[in-house]
Amino acid sequence: MSEADRDTPPLLVEHLTKRFRQGSRVIEALRDVSMTVRRGEFVATMGASGSGKSTLLHAMAGLTDIDAGSIQVDGRDLAGLSDAELTRFRRERIGLVFQAYNLMPLLTAEDNVRLPIMDRRGAPDNTLALLERLGLSDRRAHKPDALSGGEQQRVAIARALVADPAIILLDEPTGNLDSVAGAEICTLLRALCDEQDRTIVVVTHEPSVALAADRVEILRDGRIIGGFPTADFTDPQGLANAYQDALRQAADRAEVSS
Repeated sequence: MSEADRDTPPLLVEHLTKRFRQGSRVIEALRDVSMTVRRGEFVATMGASGSGKSTLLHAMAGLTDIDAGSIQVDGRDLAGLSDAELTRFRRERIGLVFQAYNLMPLLTAEDNVRLPIMDRRGAPDNTLALLERLGLSDRRAHKPDALSGGEQQRVAIARALVADPAIILLDEPTGNLDSVAGAEICTLLRALCDEQDRTIVVVTHEPSVALAADRVEILRDGRIIGGFPTADFTDPQGLANAYQDALRQAADRAEVSS
């Protein structure tokens, strides 16, 4: 990778606005959101239900159209791509992990991981190495219904990694897991960032997930209202307190300006 490539942020969001129409009402789900994620950085976007965090992640992945602003992934403006180009670009440069795993029920773990590169002749295939790294080698022939929730999510993460994407986007990746399996996923994501220089963005409402990241961006009513590095926190409660303080300060500012 050249120095120019390393200097290009894997994700650049500028002045993003997204609106939805409900009958005669127009709802602004995202309002003037800007965010830069550097290569090898792990960012958690925190927000309550309805804050717009899943809409933001879907926009970053090119899964939903935007009304204003721009999104660049690995130096490419998503708005400049046709539907076919966007589908191919997403498959090759964006790794996606969802709360519900989204595995193909009739495929084995190994084939689920390999799915994004099956139609790419000559593409490097590191499926088996990924399964080993994620502790799934002995589960590779099992279908999703024979795997635990934590194992299914690790398969989904391996699938997101197999094409060597520029960025990995995760939507509430521990939402369907118990606390033990959730903690294992957080440890795994942190290790992937540290060991492989992976660039990761996760949206979550869980302080324990955000604690694994390098920094937190806080979304409230469709706006980024603040953020902080996580290095000063040793436990989820301390991070949760800082998150709540930021929300209160934002509410106070809104009240003063109204």
